[in-house]
Amino acid sequence: MGGVPALAGEVGLQSILADASTDAVLLILPAQVLDAVAIRCLAAGKHVLQEKPVAATVARAAAVRAAAAATPSLVLAVAENYRSEPGVLAAAAAATSIGALTGLRCDEGGGR
Repeated sequence: MGGVPALAGEVGLQSILADASTDAVLLILPAQVLDAVAIRCLAAGKHVLQEKPVAATVARAAAVRAAAAATPSLVLAVAENYRSEPGVLAAAAAATSIGALTGLRCDEGGGR
């Protein structure tokens, strides 16, 4: 995996947070735990890129925002993931019907 260790679960998170060579984390987790993990990562001095939604509730999202504000030297960014969108899944299924899928690009057409 290009030098990136495959770590999963609580043991993996503890290892990542303790690793001084890890600058940033990408969080793709259920909304019910995403906020708590993001806050832990920020508290450990890691930049955070997390998938939407930020949290399961507005109050919990506010807690993530407060944690980010308390660590101004770190970046908290939120990304949207389209892997499970019906249109993307339909396009992937259609593309695989004509052969092996080696890539898929979707353009929303925003602003073009």
